[in-house]
This record gives sequence, C-alpha cells and structure tokens, in this order.
Amino acid sequence: MAIAFDSSVDGGRGNGVSHSYDFDNSAGDCVVVNVHSQTGRTVTGITYNTVPMAKAAENDAAGVYNTIFVLADNPATGTNEVVITMSASSTFIDSQAASYTGTDQDDPIKASDTSTDPSTDDFTETFTTEEENSWVVWSVDNNDGVATAGTDTTSRESDANGHAIMDSGAARASGSNSVNATTAGSTNWNSVVFELAEAAVTFVPQTNIILT
Repeated sequence: MAIAFDSSVDGGRGNGVSHSYDFDNSAGDCVVVNVHSQTGRTVTGITYNTVPMAKAAENDAAGVYNTIFVLADNPATGTNEVVITMSASSTFIDSQAASYTGTDQDDPIKASDTSTDPSTDDFTETFTTEEENSWVVWSVDNNDGVATAGTDTTSRESDANGHAIMDSGAARASGSNSVNATTAGSTNWNSVVFELAEAAVTFVPQTNIILT
C-alpha cells in the first residue's frame, strides 16, 4: 500500500516545560510531530491521545534544538491532543504535526540523519534511504524566517519563526535522496530527517478449488 499524505497542523508556540495542542488526524495510520526549542532544552517525551511516541532523530545545533517523534500502529483518528514535555524550561516550544496513510505499522522509522549549515539561503539535506517506496520526512529550522519548499520537496507547515515540516511528496527509490528548502536571506539551518517506510504488501495464497 503506497504512502500518502493525510493531514497537518501548526501547533503554534508555547514556552516553559510543556506545550500542548490539538491535531485532527483525518485518517492517518502514522502521526509525525516535530519540535523546535531553545538549545539545551531537549524533549523527554511526546504523547498523542495519551499514547507515547517514538523519537526518530534529534539535533541540538545552530542555536536551536530540533527533533521528530513518530507514532504508528493505527493512532486514533479525529481530533486528539499532542502533549510535549521538555527536560527544562524553554523560552519557546514550536511544534507541527502531520499524518500519513499506508505506512509500515511495525517498523515505520528506517534511516535517519541530522545536519547543519552555517550560512546559506538554499539548503539541501541528502541522506541514504534503505527501502523502496519510502517517503522522506523532514523537520527543518532556520534563523531567517519562513522556509519555502524547494526541489522535489513539499511543505506541510511552515511558520514565521523559521520552523517547518516537509516531505518528499512522493515515494522515493532506495539510495541517495534529497530534500530542499530556501529562505529570503542567508542563514543558519538545523535539519532532522527520517525515512518513513511503506506498509508491507500482504500476499494471500490462492486456494485451489476442485469442482465435482
């Protein structure tokens, strides 16, 4: 079953040791949540509809902490609460969420990577995916402002503070893959990316029926 985008939301800005917001997961079988916060303040946990999510990757660099968490195994549909808990009080906690259908329910997180760039207005994250037909899901941060999706990249949510959740917008072949974003001016970038695996195809053996 091919992966498809389902729904997304900008969770706004909070501060302190926690931040929460509602996300309407229309029909997704996988929910992805990113968080951008003050450097040195890490995420200790995220829940969606009270169910703990798994961390795909994190990067504390370029003056900001950036992470992605994932919940597969048929998360609740409809409007439910995302709750983020921090290791210490942060002056800002920005978050966005997206959901997808057709994902691997047992092992959705394959390859992941992080990177930074100290000064560019055109940033590309390149990493190696492991499986055919996966999607690349990307949490990206910059210090300039709104990030615009570039080559072979689709923006799901992008805020004025330079935080965005983007993806490949389509299935990718295994091997070297890239996502790209641009800003109006040259700036620092903090990138966290992971490979979202497609659901395995189940083959039902044919039963021979003998008519007498």
